[in-house]
Amino acid sequence: MSQSQILDQLSQILKGVLSIEANERNQSEKYIVMMMQDPNNSLLLLSQILSYAKDNSVKMLAAILLKQQFSIESENCPWMKINHELQEVIKANLLSAVSQEKERTNIKQICNAISELAAAIIEQNG
Repeated sequence: MSQSQILDQLSQILKGVLSIEANERNQSEKYIVMMMQDPNNSLLLLSQILSYAKDNSVKMLAAILLKQQFSIESENCPWMKINHELQEVIKANLLSAVSQEKERTNIKQICNAISELAAAIIEQNG
């Protein structure tokens, strides 16, 4: 499966989380929970979807999920588990996404994720 197909699939899953139809929403939420078990993959894909997705609600949800994953209040902060090279890619993706984004609400959510990430980095470097 190509990277664009993976990102298209993730976009559909994120749309499903926002669905008013309970069955679709529940299935999408289960998939997201499973995806988050692999922080290397989940953090990278969520950071990529910020620039890839056309739907503003998908971008906003991706930024919110990233912020949650960067939280240092979580005992198992996924950010701390990924290697340095991948951390650098994710940081670059976030900075690129915020600089390219036009929608004010999405800019705010991406900035919230970036600030949570900064707190995690400070905690990591202690």
